Amino acid sequence: MIFAFLEEPPFCFTESSGIVSGCDVELARAVCGQLGLAFQPVETEFADLLPGLADGRWTMTTGLFVSEERKNLVDFSRPIWSLQDGLLVARDNPRGLAGYRSIAADSCALLGVITDQVQGRTAFENGIPPDRIRLFATQSDAAEAVAAGEVHAYASVAMVHRGYLARMPETPLAVVDVPLSEKQPAFGAFALRRTDTALREAIDACLGDILGGPWHRDLMARHRFSESDIDRVLPAMGKARDDDTIAFYAREAQAYTTRGTEAEHRHLRRFMATLPARGSVLELGCGAGRDSEVMLAAGFDVTPTDGTPEMALAAEKRLGQPVKVLLFDEIAELEAFHGVWANACLLHVPRAELAGIIDRIHAAMKPGGTFYASFKTGAAEGRDRFGRYYNYPEADFLRAALGPDRWASIDMAVETGSSYYNLPADWLHLLAIKRA
Repeated sequence: MIFAFLEEPPFCFTESSGIVSGCDVELARAVCGQLGLAFQPVETEFADLLPGLADGRWTMTTGLFVSEERKNLVDFSRPIWSLQDGLLVARDNPRGLAGYRSIAADSCALLGVITDQVQGRTAFENGIPPDRIRLFATQSDAAEAVAAGEVHAYASVAMVHRGYLARMPETPLAVVDVPLSEKQPAFGAFALRRTDTALREAIDACLGDILGGPWHRDLMARHRFSESDIDRVLPAMGKARDDDTIAFYAREAQAYTTRGTEAEHRHLRRFMATLPARGSVLELGCGAGRDSEVMLAAGFDVTPTDGTPEMALAAEKRLGQPVKVLLFDEIAELEAFHGVWANACLLHVPRAELAGIIDRIHAAMKPGGTFYASFKTGAAEGRDRFGRYYNYPEADFLRAALGPDRWASIDMAVETGSSYYNLPADWLHLLAIKRA
């Protein structure tokens, strides 16, 4: 495997001995070892990473932020890190820069970014006009421009800036973390050619074995990643699963799949009206498949899933297509869906895990995508008369779990409805639009 990398510690860097190290390159080397592939790292510049994949100069690149534009050009492995943006500024931060918006508010402040990196778009979305954004080819070029006063800040991943300063401690620069209200942590992954599907699947299988294990945790710790940095890209290891609740649905699958034939039309129509024609939809907890059936008939590209195998099998028979058995903490797609439909299913996620599951849903949605969910509302988690766990969220709790700054709009409404065996219940309906 020919592996394209950038001189960008802690991800990839060349030691004085000539050995290429860093968390990305060492992880790629370990994957190649498992696959029995020779490993050859090749240094390049950022702007050449994807063109080099396209013309066959290399097989895989160092980790890149996953974006819709890039997914149109290349395929990505499963996520290998999730990181927050940061600004590299002059030591003591004389202009008092606190993030993208503070640069936008300072009419004289200039920002440096690497050509084609996502921070340029993020800067523009936060109000920095293009004539105050300067482009650089490499990390060192941009950092030196800050030190020389040619620009007042350089935007990249905060971890990259800290890695640079760890190697260059005499450089008169400092790091400022970008507020989460301006940019949420974003997932990164190895990039491969879209035609290399078999290789990507083999790499993903290896990553599934490696990520989160002792060797990987030691690797990331050596490169100054925290345990929470590592855990952010891992399944929640069953924490979002309640075995008693799943057992109930396994027992009652026949009853659920034969109760009535009508989908939840009013909320479903509103959800579908926000989506583009033939848009992609992930349905979580599809149950008998009634809602998926309506969406498929309307021309949408629906991926139905359920956490209970018995339910998934019943939905398959109804829909005439595969239904994946998927637990919420196994959602791993990145910007793949125009919408996520979660009718009466996330209400079974333990309160302590709900924000993390919503993080996964948000990551799986395309910019501008729509998220619908419904919950039995209340003030404290508990179980119903059938032993099923419910998180019973109130609106304020759910809004906090959503992380409101990353959504363009959040609409919640409480309505009286019914539940299993027609018992009365108050339902909280959520419709949220992801920021474009």
